[in-house]
Amino acid sequence: MVRGWTLVEMGRFEEGFDSLDAASADPEGQPGTFIWSQVSQVFRSIRVGDSDRAMRYAQRAAERAAADNVSRTAQVAAQVGLASARVATGRHADARDAGLRALELDREYGVSFGVAALARCALSASALGRGEVGKAVGYAEEAVADASESGAALFLIDATLSRVAALATRRLPGDLGEARGALESANALVAETGAHRIAELDRCAALLQAMPAQSAERV
Repeated sequence: MVRGWTLVEMGRFEEGFDSLDAASADPEGQPGTFIWSQVSQVFRSIRVGDSDRAMRYAQRAAERAAADNVSRTAQVAAQVGLASARVATGRHADARDAGLRALELDREYGVSFGVAALARCALSASALGRGEVGKAVGYAEEAVADASESGAALFLIDATLSRVAALATRRLPGDLGEARGALESANALVAETGAHRIAELDRCAALLQAMPAQSAERV
C-alpha cells in the first residue's frame, strides 16, 4: 500500500493503480491496508480526473471502516477520502459533513499522524464550493499548521495549495502577496519531494493571474 501511495504521489498513476489494487485483496483480513489503499485510489482518481471512480473507492473505504476491527487511523482516513471524493463530485455540503467527522475522530483518537491536514484541505475546498470564503481560508491555514507540525511534507504541499486557492478567491488587500509566497513554498516542496502536482500548481498559478492588483496591497 505504501508503495502504491508513493507511486501516485510521484505521478506514476498506472503503476500506482496496480500496486494499490493488489493491496486491496483482503478487506476482511487486513482492513486497515484495504482502507488506506482505497483512500489512495481516491486521490489517484481525482488526479486523473475521474471523480465518479473516486467516489466509488471512497464509499468502499467508508463501508469497511464502519465495520469492526478497524484501526482508529484508518477510520479517520476513510472519512478524509469520503470528504475529498465528495468535493470532487461537487457535493460540498456532504463533503463538509465527512470532513468534520474526520476531525471529530481525530480529536477523539489523536492518532491521525497529520491526516487531519487532508481533512482540513477538503473542508477548505467544500467551503469555497459553498461560497464561504472566510471559512475556506481558516481551514486552509489550519491545514498548513497541522501538516507542518506532523512533518508530513506531502500533506504540507496539499495544505499549502489549499491556502493559495482560498486566498486567491478571497482577494483581500495583501492576499496576492500571501498567495504568491505560498505558491513559491509549494513549488519548493514539490522540487524537494519529487511529488507530482503539475495540474494543481498550474491551477493555482492561473488563480493568481486572475487576482486584481489591489489584492497585492495591504491596508
